[in-house]
Amino acid sequence: MRKLSVRSTVKRVAATAGLAATIGLTWTNVALAQPTWPSGMSCYWQRLETLENWRGSRFGVLHTWSYHDTWANMVSYFARVYGPVQGRLRAGRLAAISVPLVPNESRGQFWPCASGAFDHHFRQIATHLRNQGSGDAIIRLGWEANGTWFAWSINGNYDGYKACFRRAVQVMRSVAPGLRIEWPMNRETYASKYQTTASRAYPGDDVVDIVGLSYYDMWPAATSEAVWNSSFQPELNFWANFARSRGKKLGFGEWGLGYRRGGGFDNPLYIQKMFEFFRANASLIAYESYFNCESAEFLVFPEHLNPRAARVYQTLW
Repeated sequence: MRKLSVRSTVKRVAATAGLAATIGLTWTNVALAQPTWPSGMSCYWQRLETLENWRGSRFGVLHTWSYHDTWANMVSYFARVYGPVQGRLRAGRLAAISVPLVPNESRGQFWPCASGAFDHHFRQIATHLRNQGSGDAIIRLGWEANGTWFAWSINGNYDGYKACFRRAVQVMRSVAPGLRIEWPMNRETYASKYQTTASRAYPGDDVVDIVGLSYYDMWPAATSEAVWNSSFQPELNFWANFARSRGKKLGFGEWGLGYRRGGGFDNPLYIQKMFEFFRANASLIAYESYFNCESAEFLVFPEHLNPRAARVYQTLW
């Protein structure tokens, strides 16, 4: 998500017995249902304390997006926006940052990237992060590249994409070797396309630390156990097994409710099932960050926008 041209960074538990019954949990389940993996929510800059208080648990990760319109704005984000606030907000939490592989002005230019044309930009980004004490940040490099909506969308150019990805990682690590690189794909829901993505787009174990997903409740929406079991569960199991087979962790930089068109909207079942997957695979989960951003269709806070989903999220987390 976050397809806006600039990706603004400033937009983005106790339960009652009745609520526990509503989502099929006993009081014992509720007491045990606390995340043991790094967990957070996006779009927190102006309301971090409010969100943590509302959720009833401290965030273990903070996730944001850099600009992706031009190289100059992309680099300046790390000096002007991220730098002044990261120390105050981070305070022992993981930092996850979505960074374009190429910005809009260099749309699809994977081979120039691979040949070193953009090295100085990636070097500047890594230098800013290192100097600001975030040399160990998680970098979601070129998120959702298997889609069609970003300047770095693969669009069949697997070799060029992988070469560019590898070059960018090598340059950034030459400056900040502790950066943790995430290879972040989007959910693919038809014809097992995700298996093709895994086999053709994966850039290599040496440049990937985390296999990442954007995973929203849409196309189809998880409005029943049957849909979850036939679509979501096989996909999630595939990616969990893929990450394990590569010796990597699995990250969810973005997950959340879906658009009204094609999505489940205020869907408590999706929230519950995602929690169950995270809990069952807790040792594999590098982190997860709920996408509490942009449209009212996604938001669980403020809770009146999607009250049923919000109550389940607040209860479980």
